[in-house]
Amino acid sequence: MRQYETTFVIDTHLADEAIEKTIEKYSSFITSNSGTILSIDRWGKRRLAYEIKKKQYGYYVCVRFEAEGTFIEKLAREFKLDSSVLRYLTILVPKTLLQQEAKEKAKKERQAAEKEKEAESEAESEA
Repeated sequence: MRQYETTFVIDTHLADEAIEKTIEKYSSFITSNSGTILSIDRWGKRRLAYEIKKKQYGYYVCVRFEAEGTFIEKLAREFKLDSSVLRYLTILVPKTLLQQEAKEKAKKERQAAEKEKEAESEAESEA
């Protein structure tokens, strides 16, 4: 299983419920095809750099997930068939980025542990 990141733009002329339904549709599509969703970032409504299908605004969503390589073709086909999706892009997350994120996570955990130890030592010195 590899990590992928897909970003897609949804038509903002849809109702809020329809936008949420579209996001849920793709998250369930990923999980139903033996994928694992790691995070869903809703970037919200933004102005497009250029008009797409005579639309100036789009609702951006970024999903990071783990899946097999053959699944990406199925996901691309699903995006193409959906008229509410204006654009999409799916990329393989580079190993260097994954390593960097792991280092940052370990650093944050160390800092949290150090703060916890400092708080405990202050509590002991006050008592």
